[in-house]
Amino acid sequence: VEAVQRLETAIKSGDPASIFKQTRRAWSKMKEARLEVAFATLFAEGLLRLPSKGDDADLITRIALLSPLYEQAARTDVDNPLLKSAQSVAIGEPKAIAALPLTTAIEAAFSGDHVPHYLSEMVKENRLGEAILRAMALTATGANGDAGAVQSGLAFLRSVGLEDTARRTALQLLLLDRLDQG
Repeated sequence: VEAVQRLETAIKSGDPASIFKQTRRAWSKMKEARLEVAFATLFAEGLLRLPSKGDDADLITRIALLSPLYEQAARTDVDNPLLKSAQSVAIGEPKAIAALPLTTAIEAAFSGDHVPHYLSEMVKENRLGEAILRAMALTATGANGDAGAVQSGLAFLRSVGLEDTARRTALQLLLLDRLDQG
């Protein structure tokens, strides 16, 4: 709470150096509490307005990619391959710039060729809700190292029109530090 309050005070001051310092501090605390997405939702808009470069730009981009403003964050200039991969996901055109099994799986999921047959059949049987839940479970299971499961889950979500959900899920898989990305 104190870290967020200090960030809010820094933002009110308008001093970029102070804002960046407090953002790094608050981000570290939010990661410990696993509140990165909530933090991003609250602060991305203001942080995206700041002129930034280097590590500060990378951090702001990472935060904003986890927020509803992910498409806007895709337009920032970064050098980090993982962030570049995430930016390509944000615009719905994933490229495995960071050569990881997860980025490759996400790129394949967005090609639309990997929708599990059993989930498509569930949709035909008017069991869309159940199919979505199974796709979410599949994706969550895949987050622990099964790139094929991630690929199948995301491909299904996109196939039933849940593009925003698929993109935001893929961004979280890429950017949150609780997943095995090797």
